[in-house]
This record gives sequence, C-alpha cells and structure tokens, in this order.
Amino acid sequence: METDINTSAQDQEDGKSGDEGERITCSIAVKAFGCHVCAMPLGPPIFKCPFGHFFCSSCRGNLPEDKCKLCSTGSTLSRSIGMESAVQAILVSCRHAAHGCIEKTTYFDKDTHEMACPHAPCLCPEPGCGFFAGTAAELLAHLSGGEHEWPSTRFRYWTAFDVRVDEPGTHVLLGLQPFLLSVQPAAPPPGRAVSLVCVPPFLKPTGFRCAVSFSCFRRHRGTSTVDDLRPLRLSDWPPAECICVLPNVVSDGGKDDAGVVLTITIVCADPDDEDDDDPSDMSYIESDEDDSDSSS
Repeated sequence: METDINTSAQDQEDGKSGDEGERITCSIAVKAFGCHVCAMPLGPPIFKCPFGHFFCSSCRGNLPEDKCKLCSTGSTLSRSIGMESAVQAILVSCRHAAHGCIEKTTYFDKDTHEMACPHAPCLCPEPGCGFFAGTAAELLAHLSGGEHEWPSTRFRYWTAFDVRVDEPGTHVLLGLQPFLLSVQPAAPPPGRAVSLVCVPPFLKPTGFRCAVSFSCFRRHRGTSTVDDLRPLRLSDWPPAECICVLPNVVSDGGKDDAGVVLTITIVCADPDDEDDDDPSDMSYIESDEDDSDSSS
C-alpha cells in the first residue's frame, strides 16, 4: 500500500511542520513505517533490533525479556531515535481536505485526527436515505426531527439513565458526544440485539466505555459492559456487533408492565469531559418520550 505525502515549504512557513529545511511531495510505501508485529503505523517511542526489525511501544511491552521475536538470535531491542525522527517528519493531508480541512498531521496520528475532524461529512445511516449533513448537529436534527422521528434521550456521563425498548429501531442519545442506540432482531435464540455507537466527528479523540443492564417485567435481568465503543460506520449499519441481546417479551398490559428497560451508563476516558458535566444539572436526563407522556 502506498500513500501520497502532500507537504511543501509553505507548511514550514505556517509553522505546521516544526522542521527546518525544504519539504518535498512524494509517495511512500506505508509498510516501511509500520510495526513489524501489528503492522500499525509507528509512532514514538519506537524500538528496533540490530537486524532492522521495528516495534511499537505496545508490541515491545509484550516481548519476553525485551528480545526480538523475529530474529533467530533473539537480539535485544534498543530505542530507534532515527526512525522516530523519520516518522515525525512525514506529514499527510486529512482525508476530508475536499470538505475544507487544511490540517496536515503526522502519518501515525492521521486516524486520530480524522475521527475528530470537524470537516468530516455526516451521512444518514438509514438505508436508502442519502441525507448529507455538514455537521453532527444537522445530522442529529435530521434523525430525531421530522424526517425519521427517531426518539431521543439526553444524558450525562457517569450518570445512569433509562431507555425503554418497545420494538426494533434506533434511539438517539444526546450528550457532549452523541450516540446511536440500535435495536434489531437477533438470530437464534430469538431476541433483540442492542448496539451502541458514537456519532463522528468525535469532540475529543478519546475512548468511551459503557455499562448496560436490562429488566423484563422484573423477571429477567442482565448486565453487560463494553470497554471501547465503536464509531458509526455506514458500511456497518445496523452494527454487526452488539452489547447485549434482549429476550422477546409479550406485554400483558398490567400496571407493572414496563416492557424492556435498558439502564445505561456511559463513561468518557477523558477526565476533562467529566469536569464539563455539571452534576447539579439534571436537564441532561430527559427523554422526548417523557415529554409525550406528560402532554397526554
């Protein structure tokens, strides 16, 4: 695989490269700058053996006694300052340049930037819709507004909130980072597969975790946790991976009939986001379903 390196001397003048000297435009084989174990782009700190095998920090930490697993001699690894300088000098354009992004990042930081790029297009995941939005806010208005009228619930990080699931569909979760909760028929055993994905662009390129519990007529309960929530991808909608499977239940219409209720807690890995949430602000924990109930 090759990638174009679109950089120029103008980047230096703008203070974006941080390096002195002329820059050129070229094409490189990205495999040359990938970890020889996991193949992910190399970024500091980088380690090497005397025979030219390079390792990222994560893979190096899994090597017994800091020995190269690719050499028959089991050579000891050392820090590769030269390779670190090389990968830091490679700047690439954002994939969303056609939509207005002018940022150039190091190749190993490319994915991190693009997940949070404010110029990333927002497309409706509903098959056959084709709606294109310039911002996540426009997409969410499209999903929960007059076009699809998906139900929505506001939430706050670290605070549990309830979502009632009556039938398959999608629920919009509105917080500092929006999410989509998808409920789809599950393969045998019959039930409903529940998935939760983040809606790009991410406000901050950090991970999200969640805990989900459910109860069915107070007779059936379950709990599930996910350490890393995935982003919304149109090629994987509805999401193939689920966080839990709900059993099929039949409503008896009694006063204790609450259907299937999901209790969700979403945790952000960035402590700054925890500070952004005001614990006394309960306006986050509300649902448009509650509004419709109160007006009836």
